[in-house]
Amino acid sequence: LPAGSQAFTLAADSAVIPVGQTFSPAFAITGQTSGSAQLIARASGFSQATSTVQVGLPKLLASYGTLNLPVGGLPMTVYVSTADQTGSLRGVAADVTVNNAISDPSVAQVDVTSQVISAGTYQTMFQFSGLQKGSAQVVFSATGYTPDTMVVQVDSGQLQIVNPPSALGPQQSALGQTYVQLSYTTPTPVTVNLASSNPSVLTVTPSVVIPPNYYYAYFDIQGVGIGTATISATSPDARAATPVAVRVSTPQL
Repeated sequence: LPAGSQAFTLAADSAVIPVGQTFSPAFAITGQTSGSAQLIARASGFSQATSTVQVGLPKLLASYGTLNLPVGGLPMTVYVSTADQTGSLRGVAADVTVNNAISDPSVAQVDVTSQVISAGTYQTMFQFSGLQKGSAQVVFSATGYTPDTMVVQVDSGQLQIVNPPSALGPQQSALGQTYVQLSYTTPTPVTVNLASSNPSVLTVTPSVVIPPNYYYAYFDIQGVGIGTATISATSPDARAATPVAVRVSTPQL
């Protein structure tokens, strides 16, 4: 039959099992048209072996079913792969152009609208960033492939106050111990405002800046008087941290 009417073609019509080995090197099978056919192996002095090869519509597979992104965070990588009809990853015999379409571009953005999966490989990648709180769908498509759909959920990042002192004395300081962190790495500076619920008990650094490509910044705590106060952390770029309580008591020698 002409090559175009066969279910699959082989890279070569023979394979060699080396001396001392029980199997040949791998060889390529390329699907041509939907259907099934038998792959038959024959060798002098051996009974033949057969295997049925099913050829069906291939599909694209995104590395995320749901991608969660923070507003203003660094881009996240999504891989798109080519697979057979069962979901097993397969290399492509010729270049495949993969396109993407976002249902709401105001929620998320992607670095490019199409990428090429090069012949002999099975994967490409896209970079997605969150723009504003919301949800959107991304459809990945390619000619001759079943498309795949990914849901993008975008929300504000979360602040957290980490490692506060369990106790402090008046006129004592906790330096380089406590920090405020984001739930994501920021590509731009993020200012975090800090406050004490009772400055007569303790004070804190009024504000700190989380620098680009970081997710945390340290701040200082100063005991003032006996009592308990809570520390809060807020930012216009993220959800406020859960306040933490710090007790200031009589110090000991």
